[in-house]
Amino acid sequence: MRRRQTPKFIKRHDVVRLFERYGCKVFAGRGKGSHFCLIRQYGGGELSFPFPYHREYGQDYIKPARRRLKLTEEDGISDDEFYRGF
Repeated sequence: MRRRQTPKFIKRHDVVRLFERYGCKVFAGRGKGSHFCLIRQYGGGELSFPFPYHREYGQDYIKPARRRLKLTEEDGISDDEFYRGF
């Protein structure tokens, strides 16, 4: 089976849609004024990652966000599964 190639750049609404599938919520009031936060409930606590508004996001933002929000292969979510349907 051929491995799916991850997209180079993803628009904001697509990033939100990808992370919302795993229970993340968007909070505009948390973080700097030019950023929104993705928040995920995990293990009785809260994990968060800030994203700047008004840009497309490359893997330099997506990979660290997945790590911080516990959505990596080590956490049981493969790249293929994460990007499925995108």
